[in-house]
Amino acid sequence: MDRDDARAFEGAARVPGPEQEAVIARMVFNALDHGVLVQGPLGRVAAANPAAAAILGVDRDDLIGGLVEHLTGPLLRADGSTFEPEELPARAAVQTAQPQLDVVIGLPGDDGTVRWIEVSARPLRSEGAVFAVVSAIRDVTERQRAEAALRNAERRQRLVLEHAVGGYAILDDSGALIDGSATLFEWWGALGTRIAAGIDALHPDDRGAVRRIIERAKETPGSPHRAELRVGGDDGLESWIELTITDRRDDAAVGGIVVNFTDISERKLAAQALADQAVHDPVTGLPNRRLLTDRLDLAMKRADRHGSQVAVLFFDIDHFKLVNDSLGHPAGDSVLRALAARFRAAARETDLVVRFGGDEFVVVCEDVDGIDDAFQIAERFSALLEEPLSIDRAERIVTVSAGVAISHQGSTHASLLRDADAAMNLAKERGRARVEVFSDALRSEVTRRLDLDTSLRRALTRNELRLVYQPVIDVATGRSVGCEALLRWDHPELGSITPAEFIPVAERSGLIVPIGTWVIRTAILQLAEWHRQAPELADLWMAINLSARQLGAPDLVSAITESLAEADLRPGSLHLEVTESALIDDLSNSIERLKELKALGVHLDIDDFGTGYSSLSYLKRLPIDTLKVDRSFTDGLGTDPHDTTIVNAIISLGRALDLGLIAEGVETLTQLNELQRLGCALAQGFYWSEPLPPAELLAWISARVP
Repeated sequence: MDRDDARAFEGAARVPGPEQEAVIARMVFNALDHGVLVQGPLGRVAAANPAAAAILGVDRDDLIGGLVEHLTGPLLRADGSTFEPEELPARAAVQTAQPQLDVVIGLPGDDGTVRWIEVSARPLRSEGAVFAVVSAIRDVTERQRAEAALRNAERRQRLVLEHAVGGYAILDDSGALIDGSATLFEWWGALGTRIAAGIDALHPDDRGAVRRIIERAKETPGSPHRAELRVGGDDGLESWIELTITDRRDDAAVGGIVVNFTDISERKLAAQALADQAVHDPVTGLPNRRLLTDRLDLAMKRADRHGSQVAVLFFDIDHFKLVNDSLGHPAGDSVLRALAARFRAAARETDLVVRFGGDEFVVVCEDVDGIDDAFQIAERFSALLEEPLSIDRAERIVTVSAGVAISHQGSTHASLLRDADAAMNLAKERGRARVEVFSDALRSEVTRRLDLDTSLRRALTRNELRLVYQPVIDVATGRSVGCEALLRWDHPELGSITPAEFIPVAERSGLIVPIGTWVIRTAILQLAEWHRQAPELADLWMAINLSARQLGAPDLVSAITESLAEADLRPGSLHLEVTESALIDDLSNSIERLKELKALGVHLDIDDFGTGYSSLSYLKRLPIDTLKVDRSFTDGLGTDPHDTTIVNAIISLGRALDLGLIAEGVETLTQLNELQRLGCALAQGFYWSEPLPPAELLAWISARVP
């Protein structure tokens, strides 16, 4: 509204006059939401409001005095044909002197889309002649699209009905058949039979249901009521149909109760197969962990009602990865299937056997008589599982580690599984091929491990970790030739925590990888510092332990390379120690990683040799330099003939394979003398020194340099 219009409007509010009325009319004209055009008898636009220009997509100034069809381009009918100029609503209103109402016109755009407008044109007469036409315009694009979609849906629905594999029936109020499809007659007999004949064909348990559905449909006319029902065949096999019953008695075109039905037998079978697959393991056919949760919950509820207990037995196949790596995954699957069959054979009728995942199985036992009974059941399973298996045309023994947990007040399926898993892990830590029972002591240990895990995540950033070093001695000369870096943790509240306690926590959590990287860098830099401080120790080397997780870490080689470069240390000064068990966890990958490390020029040692497999089949494949004899064998040197025999065998094996030998845990002169007699060149232990801080170790070694 400009100032003149505003002043005129204010005047009109006091005493309306012709001028003010004209202003108000113009304001209303321009403010209308729908478009308005005023056209002369020949179709030229005499007036247009802003809404009309916006709807037509034309500048308002261009509209005045022009022909709409010249400004918008070809105008379309709903069927896609084009309006001729004389067919447009304004022209038709002039010619017929009659209103042209709700004419839909399409305006094609440059991008190929069409906007739809609805035009109602009304002629204005003076002395019997039409002197102008007023057209109201609305944008109905969305409405047209919705109607088109509805028409397409109806068209598709008709096609579907025409080609539907199901059928239909139309019943009168009494249930007599008025009409029906051919499929109906195949199932329910000839035309004119009552619905009762169809009901009799249904499964006995479902006949009452269909009668109730029909009654509900009568209570809510027009509303569909659905059900899935079973039909008995002549061969005794069941089929499934889906019924949709709708009361259309008030619909003149139908005049009855419509029953649509479809044979859904295949869908039901497929759904059942999918349901079975969802809760069963495809390799063994056993229930999987998804079904376990539901069944264990039900078992615990039954136990609560009856005052009984439920036991969960958690089994893990020992060194199963070795089976897959050495014999292949098909052989591994054969082992799983064979063990699953043995589980079934050993299980009681009420037991639930589940493949929990990977190489883990769970057995749920109801009505157990205390923890001793549960333990005996687990041992019975273990004994049966460990009988020789025929794998790859050879008999092999597969052992299992098992954990047992039993329900108590407040137990949940999650807590039972967690406790049984913790007990199983304890069995593995204590040597595998055994059964362990979850106890309050183990619960306290698990809680402490969780606390340690939380604290260990902060230990690096808080500088709570440190390294100590134990010298490695030349047995013949007593001179230090190297040292082993050993990790220590000084917790601010708990004090000194032993590696035996926190290293397994770091292994399970994965923290061993960043901690191991810190150990590698710190130890290498320390050795370089000793070389600078004491040039006479230039040949001193550093041994660092690697865990299984570190060995599998993708950045291990780069971390070692970068640390050696940072310290300006030759690779030959570094000994990397790996236990047999760490290698066996993933033998093929271990071999490749050791080859990469060997290519750097570092030395590779097998730590704790003799406590694992000690198998020539893998020793000959590994690029190793040294065997370290485990302290459990050096303990009895000179006193236990068996230990002496074992150490002598390891030394002989090392010589045969041209490998170096280091004896760990030497604490007495008797042990040292026996090692010298057997010809072991290097050793370490408390006989010479306990692990020392860096400065003390340097002083200790320097004092013994000839």
